[in-house]
Amino acid sequence: MLNSNKKKIFERIAVISVITIITVVVLLLMLKYEVEGETNMPFELTKIIVVSSAEGVESTEDRLNLSLVQINDIYLQIEKNENVKKENSIKSVIIEKFYINEASKIGKGKFYRPSPNAREIFEFNDEYITNKIEYIGKEQSNIKELEIGNQGGIIGIRYSLDELGQYNIQEQVNHDGTLLNNLNIDINELYSKISFDIIIELNSGVKYKSNIVLDVPAGNILEEGICRQEQTNLEKIVFKRI
Repeated sequence: MLNSNKKKIFERIAVISVITIITVVVLLLMLKYEVEGETNMPFELTKIIVVSSAEGVESTEDRLNLSLVQINDIYLQIEKNENVKKENSIKSVIIEKFYINEASKIGKGKFYRPSPNAREIFEFNDEYITNKIEYIGKEQSNIKELEIGNQGGIIGIRYSLDELGQYNIQEQVNHDGTLLNNLNIDINELYSKISFDIIIELNSGVKYKSNIVLDVPAGNILEEGICRQEQTNLEKIVFKRI
């Protein structure tokens, strides 16, 4: 009888030990996923490019009177992961939940989607102010038409600081960051921290989501005019399935 009771106790201890080990392993795997996210996605974000400058927007009534704005064009490059042999394709890429984590001391921050009508990729038109952009997977990428190649491509958004002030031009000027010197702006007054979510949806039905945080402008545009920054070390940007 005593040996039978001891056997039952040992069996219970063994079962509890196994359950504890399994629970710890599951928790460690969950913690690892929270920190590292997906490690072998079929399509990966491989580069973020930020191009910062400034422009003078002409008034329809007085072409010599410019409204000065600071611009940050953000491009995201998504590439196929050659290590994943299974065939797949991009159904869509969504950029949403735009947020200004730290606002600039001057101006009013706005997010713009590309314009299909403008000579350039973006234009200052309230019609294109947005809080969500969806790029549809197609054979080829076309940023202005909100299309991304279903095997990878580049998408873009613009973050601008509007309402910085007016400048009446008396002579030819360069439409870049040096234009803001006419307003006696300090570069630190332009600094902003922005963020947004990106969702990559595949035709297989799987979705991956991450949050991206950026500091803008990309450099001292008051001195350099146009500043370009490329980020390829994106290990801190973690994608998870949703």
